[in-house]
Amino acid sequence: MKRIPFLLSLTLSVALFVLGTHWAHASETLGAGNTSLLGSDLTDPADSVELSMDPGQGLPQEKMIPKNATWVNMSCWPANTGPGEPPHQQHPYQSWVGTPAVSVFLNDPDTKKWYVSYHDGGYSGPTQEAPYFIAVELKHPYTLTHFTISSSTDKPERDPLVWGIQGSNTGKADDWTDIYRCNATNREDSPFRVYPRNETLLYTSFTSEQMYTVVATEDMKSLAGKLKGKAIKKADFLRPDKPYTWFRFFSTAAFNANTDDVPDPSNPPGFSLGQLEFFGTTTEKVDAIVKKAVTADGTKTVTAKAAPTIVLPTTVDAKELAALPAIDKGELRKVISLDGEWEIQPGSLGAAPTEFKHKVPVPGLIDLATPGLVGQGEAYWYHKKFTVSGPLPATAVLKVYKAMYGTQVTLNGKIVGDHVFNFTPGLFDISPALKVGENDLLIRTGGSPACTPKPIQWGHDDEKRQYMPGIYDSVDIILCGAPHILRVQAVPHIDSKSVTIHTYMRGGQDAKDTRVHLTVREVVTKKVVGENDCIIKASAEADRTGVATLAVEGCQLWSPEDPFLYEVEVRGEADAITKKFGMRSFFLDRETGYANLNGKTYFMRGTNITLFRFFEDPQRGTKPWDEAWIRKLYTAYKDVHWNSFRFSICQPPEKWYELADEMGFLVQDEYPIWTMFPAGDEFTADGLVLEYTEWLQERWNHPCVVIWDANNETPATVTAQATRKVRVLDFSDRPWDNGWQAADRPGDSFEAHEYHYKDSLFRIGYLGRVPKAPKGNKEKNPVILNEYGWLWLNRDGSPTTLTRELYGAMCPGQNNTQLLRTYAKLLAAETEFWRHGRELAGIMEFCGLGYSRGDGQTSDHWADLEKLTWDPDFYTYVRDSFAPVGIMIDIYEPAYKIGTDQTFPISVINDLPQDWEGSVRLRIIRDGKTVLENSQPCKVAAQGATKLDFTLLIPEAGEYQLEAALIKGDDRPVCSVRDLTAAETVSNR
Repeated sequence: MKRIPFLLSLTLSVALFVLGTHWAHASETLGAGNTSLLGSDLTDPADSVELSMDPGQGLPQEKMIPKNATWVNMSCWPANTGPGEPPHQQHPYQSWVGTPAVSVFLNDPDTKKWYVSYHDGGYSGPTQEAPYFIAVELKHPYTLTHFTISSSTDKPERDPLVWGIQGSNTGKADDWTDIYRCNATNREDSPFRVYPRNETLLYTSFTSEQMYTVVATEDMKSLAGKLKGKAIKKADFLRPDKPYTWFRFFSTAAFNANTDDVPDPSNPPGFSLGQLEFFGTTTEKVDAIVKKAVTADGTKTVTAKAAPTIVLPTTVDAKELAALPAIDKGELRKVISLDGEWEIQPGSLGAAPTEFKHKVPVPGLIDLATPGLVGQGEAYWYHKKFTVSGPLPATAVLKVYKAMYGTQVTLNGKIVGDHVFNFTPGLFDISPALKVGENDLLIRTGGSPACTPKPIQWGHDDEKRQYMPGIYDSVDIILCGAPHILRVQAVPHIDSKSVTIHTYMRGGQDAKDTRVHLTVREVVTKKVVGENDCIIKASAEADRTGVATLAVEGCQLWSPEDPFLYEVEVRGEADAITKKFGMRSFFLDRETGYANLNGKTYFMRGTNITLFRFFEDPQRGTKPWDEAWIRKLYTAYKDVHWNSFRFSICQPPEKWYELADEMGFLVQDEYPIWTMFPAGDEFTADGLVLEYTEWLQERWNHPCVVIWDANNETPATVTAQATRKVRVLDFSDRPWDNGWQAADRPGDSFEAHEYHYKDSLFRIGYLGRVPKAPKGNKEKNPVILNEYGWLWLNRDGSPTTLTRELYGAMCPGQNNTQLLRTYAKLLAAETEFWRHGRELAGIMEFCGLGYSRGDGQTSDHWADLEKLTWDPDFYTYVRDSFAPVGIMIDIYEPAYKIGTDQTFPISVINDLPQDWEGSVRLRIIRDGKTVLENSQPCKVAAQGATKLDFTLLIPEAGEYQLEAALIKGDDRPVCSVRDLTAAETVSNR
């Protein structure tokens, strides 16, 4: 791993700052205490360094090196090593009073500090000739981009007065170059305040505009999170023109005057510092930092729980709060839904029609219009009238949730704006055109992807043939006062049972300080479980942000098994907004290779929803906008043991996400990009940043969304450049998938598409000879296998264009009904094969919803799309292959010699968080009758696996079915089956 600037392709502009000048105020104050630190700095990238022993011991430096230290060397002054000198502080790790110099790198300024007494080992205080310093040598040379410095909890007079940061590549006394210097003369000039103590100050070599081009990728999230939207308007120092392996803090004067006298023994003159953090970039390869997970019994099924992150409720100053305008308790926001029947007319992009002869539902697509009008226009003009009663509010916003291809809005004859993106909401300020009474609204959409200019994404899919335009999600009018609350982001902290609410606000007269009141309720009961206030500071910017944390009383976690939802109401002086969220944590653990939900290993099992392909299915109709139908679809998914799915190459209407939250699914949310051979002008990083930003802003409160997926199978480096810039916007820090580019971080997912049967010569007998780990995962990232098999059949059992050759060679003479059974058995065997290898964080078959047409490439598994009835063979065989406690016959040879004893290995896995105990039954069946049977008791640990061997005598020649089943009480048996041929002679190659 290289610590490299966030975006190397951009031109780096540098704010001028003269080294060695008088103190200039720090860019930002980050707060006080341990929680104000950025963390993961160059001296402690894993945040795990700690003292190895009591620092009061007088042992040599090499005997006292702190635990988990990654630096090469460290030195300090004062160092009392002269003949006969008392060992007050002999080296950076030792201190007679327990305050060694290394304390500034221990990430614990709440309880640790570097303290030097002038009288006892301090040589009367620091001077220009003999400055106090702490120096550290790193393994690699770094260019310093920013640093933090924290005052200590000690007395203010011990703060550094004149100090600086230097770099060196030798560490020799005469070889140090100033990077930053503070030449303060008094408290007013100094960054260190008398109060608060233990305050962390950020110094940067960049402004906010330059931040993404300068800062290392792994440092961006914490930096953006601590800044909380505040702007860095001026750099504090000039970024060094070369990297250094050594960095040191030095001080030539403290606020205490130098003296050897101790007039007050309870308050001896001295020097003290709390914490230092250095951050930078290097061009050398650096080993990735991974926090190790603890495994049990040599398996990868248990992840060590990291130390809890405790985020305490925010305390707001009562006097400051009382001085602000009161919260209005009335109706502050009115939302007018424009969903329903609209008029529509085809036409040109440049001129609106004068009459409208067609009707169409919104949301929907233009092929739902009556009379039909598909293919008749370069553009399609939607028309609707609505009424607004007076007086008009200060803010009026039209929200078009999603529309293809490009959107222009005209209200009462005035064009109010355009939105070029196809999969994210368009927000239009209609205040200048809105009037009391009847209003006339026109929304123009492009007639085809050709209306989308490059590099805007339009959803290219090699396996689609229709790209139907239309407003395919809801349309709302939002009426409120000013300042207007744009959006909120709820960030749950399950360890501390609290939630941080980021409130994004726009406008307001003179943009003065304002307050909002936060209320968290249970969605079902409406019980209030948390309240707090937040002050949003004045800003010259158009948008500003406030952040506050609330305790959640009786906190209940969200999971697919218990999808408990909360809602937060953010109420200001002129606007109010309510958003649902769930208390849950999620990450992908590189050490185990598994997903971690709410602090525990969680196995993802599921499917893909290719809604944009379903848009062109002949039976689609209005199903994508029918809430009852979507609920029934999700219920059918639950019935076949799916807890997860990927929205593949699509962005569905918001209702699909809302129901996934409510019914409990983990979603890999994929942006609709699939270009296996992209042209040079197909994407730009800056263009994708704009689209991805709107995507994240709309989706980040959904607990169902656990993985952001930048693209499908697209080898374009700009997607990685874009994700690095936007991932810091998501304070829940979800992992990302980057298609066929390398994963950006150790905790991101590796996209695996394993298609054994793409080779038309492949047969089930070969499964025992191929690796159970997906190919190509060089960086060992957690794997989401969301495509596998290459076995599709249309709903009527006919092969698709991609599988005709396979089935023609493998199953000659089989009719469509027989092919559907073969498909189900092979897909079940593939699913078992991948699941029981225990190499995956998630497995998602392709697909649970798509199209079915004669010239199509893929399909789904529905026998009746209206009633959502599964194909019966899919339900019989594939359902069991996804069972949480699963079974697999781990042998694949199709033929066995009669009269011989054959050992059949059986694998059992348990995805559940509790042990499973029952029995395993193995039998040979012919024509529905049991020929041979044997059973063994079986116990599988929670999230564990076990294997059993059965030996059976191969019966007389004929065709049989080998069935292994999990048996437990009255539960329905979970089965794995293989077709078995008994023959006189066998030649399995």
